[in-house]
Amino acid sequence: IFVADYMRDRITRLDSSYTVKGVVGNVYSPRSSNGAGQALFRDLFGVALDHSDSTDEFFYVANRNQQNGLNGFAQSYISKVCTGITITGVCPEMGRLVAVDDPGMNMSGIAVQGNYLYAMGTDKILFKYSKFNLVEVTRRDISSKVQNFNWSGADIAAVGAYVFVSNYDDREICSFNASDLSDATFNNCKNIGTRPRGMAAAGKTTASTSDDFIYIWRSCL
Repeated sequence: IFVADYMRDRITRLDSSYTVKGVVGNVYSPRSSNGAGQALFRDLFGVALDHSDSTDEFFYVANRNQQNGLNGFAQSYISKVCTGITITGVCPEMGRLVAVDDPGMNMSGIAVQGNYLYAMGTDKILFKYSKFNLVEVTRRDISSKVQNFNWSGADIAAVGAYVFVSNYDDREICSFNASDLSDATFNNCKNIGTRPRGMAAAGKTTASTSDDFIYIWRSCL
């Protein structure tokens, strides 16, 4: 379990017994890493794991404020970081910064599915990246679909062939094709009758929808 702490700019790793196994960050930092190569964060508001990676080698973070580079890294809003679960040459320790990207705008929602990472912030530009090196694949302005991507009350989830974006103000969840970020053909934006905040999706890329579910943490308002 990886828990994002916005107030302390840190990621805490817990095991299945909720025992703390380590902490990354823990300081508001204008730089994406320290001199030892450990990742640091600046208004972090999204964290994602790669569920298709059985080694759990990396986690990914979205920051709301831009960070300057150090140790050869450029400016960034998105970070790829070692979990410490699997020790490799690339990941010799928990918290080692591996890759960054600067989409030129704040990021708060982030998800990983297959070989790709999806991210978005309050500018309502949905991005698709290669998860391996954080190179941008494509982007789409979805402001006509999502009028307000509230950084504290909206999220992104990805499963199978789809990416889902929650719309807190309009009480909706919008669905897009993961391949090119075009509108999904089924209920592109659906009112769910409540204000979704945190969100996760589960299922498989099959013809059957019996195992496909979206889980939300909702506002009581």
